[in-house]
Amino acid sequence: MKQRIGKIVCICCLALWMVACGEKEDLPRFAVISDLHFGREGASEKVPRALKNLLNRQPAIDALFIVGDLCNSGKQTEWDECLAVLNDTTVIPGNVAVYCMIAGIGHDMESREIAGQYYMDLLKQPAHQYIDIKGYPFITISGVGGTSSSGDYDTGAQEYLADKMADAARNYPGKPIFVFIHEPPSNTCYGAQAHEGWGTDFFLPVLNRYPQAIVFSGHSHFPLGDPRSIHQNVFTTVNDGSTTYSEVEPGLLGIGIHPESFERVTEGVIVNVLPGGDVEMERRDTWRNEEILPRWTVRAPHDGSRFAYKNRDGLPAPVFAADARLTGRPEHDTYLITFPQASDNEIVHHYRLELLENDRVVYSFGKFSQFYLNSEMPAELTERLTGLPYGKTLTPQVVAVDSYFNCSEPLTGEPFTTPSYTPDPKARRPVAALLDVVFDENGARDISPRKKPVLSGPVAPEIRPDGVSLKTAAVFTGDTLSYYAVDYQACPETEAAFAQGYTVETLYTPRQAGHFSPFGFLAAGGGAVIEQLPDGKIRYRMRIGGRTRTVNSPVIVQPGCCYHVVCTYEPGKAVMYVNGAKVGEWNGGTDKTTSLPLDGTNRRITIGGNTAVHGVADLLLPGEVITARMYDRPLTHDEAYLLYRDVRGLGLPDK
Repeated sequence: MKQRIGKIVCICCLALWMVACGEKEDLPRFAVISDLHFGREGASEKVPRALKNLLNRQPAIDALFIVGDLCNSGKQTEWDECLAVLNDTTVIPGNVAVYCMIAGIGHDMESREIAGQYYMDLLKQPAHQYIDIKGYPFITISGVGGTSSSGDYDTGAQEYLADKMADAARNYPGKPIFVFIHEPPSNTCYGAQAHEGWGTDFFLPVLNRYPQAIVFSGHSHFPLGDPRSIHQNVFTTVNDGSTTYSEVEPGLLGIGIHPESFERVTEGVIVNVLPGGDVEMERRDTWRNEEILPRWTVRAPHDGSRFAYKNRDGLPAPVFAADARLTGRPEHDTYLITFPQASDNEIVHHYRLELLENDRVVYSFGKFSQFYLNSEMPAELTERLTGLPYGKTLTPQVVAVDSYFNCSEPLTGEPFTTPSYTPDPKARRPVAALLDVVFDENGARDISPRKKPVLSGPVAPEIRPDGVSLKTAAVFTGDTLSYYAVDYQACPETEAAFAQGYTVETLYTPRQAGHFSPFGFLAAGGGAVIEQLPDGKIRYRMRIGGRTRTVNSPVIVQPGCCYHVVCTYEPGKAVMYVNGAKVGEWNGGTDKTTSLPLDGTNRRITIGGNTAVHGVADLLLPGEVITARMYDRPLTHDEAYLLYRDVRGLGLPDK
């Protein structure tokens, strides 16, 4: 390991001599991988296979760059496993120089108490390196210090990069500068956008001065097949995928970060410097040992004047073949839908599976095209749609969406009718033991056994009949002054329900699209909130076991329509019902405790918004709330349906 890792090859003079003598210029060819995660199940098989598939290709590879997250939790046993592979000449040929970076606390470092240099000593490398390979500059940066806000990089790393970038620009004029950092620069390549959450702006002040920089990063595990994995604006950034498993945009389709078959996605990049100075990149699917086309080319001169991957819009939009057909069949209370893949000039990223009632989209599901499976990408897709409204005639349609959110014309199927729902005759309408707020000429009051005071925000909401349900409602303006709140600081029954199980119920009418809440108590690290998202979907978001968990629904809210929402929680499980139908569920495994807000001043339930810090409210609702209740146990589906049946004549769908 010592004689191979960190080897510096400097042959500038030799290269010039060869050119002068008419010899073919010897140019760098190197491979880039990241996110090995030794210690995670499957890594000991996936990583050697990926390395062999990359390094056994011809022409020969000069160097291998491993850009962080070599291990899964930084334990010594994981490092032993990692080093055994890196030292195995049947995996990495002895003539390949290996340069490793560590990503910092969490994966590569077991704890901050063990200095980052300890792990670099295991690798027999310095934390940061400045390397010449065949007359081209390479800079590697490791995360051996710093804070979470700087992505485990300290000011020394930033200063090192600034110094070496300046040196490379001075001593390698006209050439690209190859930079390797585990976390991608913010708002550059796929995985680095603000809503995706994997980028860092820590090094941007340095990199933004150098259009010749080509930055390789990992961290996100986002697949290389997406064309956004290369990005050019001020400089070039490349996402190198993951060597063990894939992830995707959090929350994009409401299915979490792990798409179908994500364990069968392992990737890397081979980079060739071409005569004339262009840099060509081969995207490699190391699971299937195949290339992902087309190749990317960063063109000389490396001054930003020939950026081919800047300001792309992805047009034209995807299209379905003229003979494409959407088929489906009802199965009990679900609908099984099958459709062929659409085509695109790059990739179809995902599909919107929509259900229409009277030409209006009322439910929307998402499905990835599985572009990341490359040659194993299925020719057609099948999805089971669940949580459908009862007794409704619906028309299915599918819309193909590319990486830039260009949409195809819809592919439409035949209408179908969902079955009705019949609750158990023994089921009874439950009583709200913890909170039951009604609105009348005297304002808002709690008629539950607790009879908690209902407090108004600085401006009392108007009380009048809701225009849809015609039932008396609180009318909220959507600003920071108008809301109701109920304290539960001195209510042990309510606090006990957070741990043992509870249900919240609301009946509300939104007046516009946007992100807001009719009923919430998520603040200061604990609680939960019912949200309406900008795309119109209803979500239940909770703080459980120190982490945020969500129940997503496919329901598309229409402004001016009334919606009945019931959300239950019990240790390890949460369920959402909309208009009587079960539309989403979260199964939490070992996360079995709902956290209370840490600050007692924030232990309040907000109506017409969500509880915020310092006893105020956020996510303010522009609309009406007719019902706001809390029960001291998780309700059953039958009970949720009976609550809906009580109000369905008030302008809601009659299922």
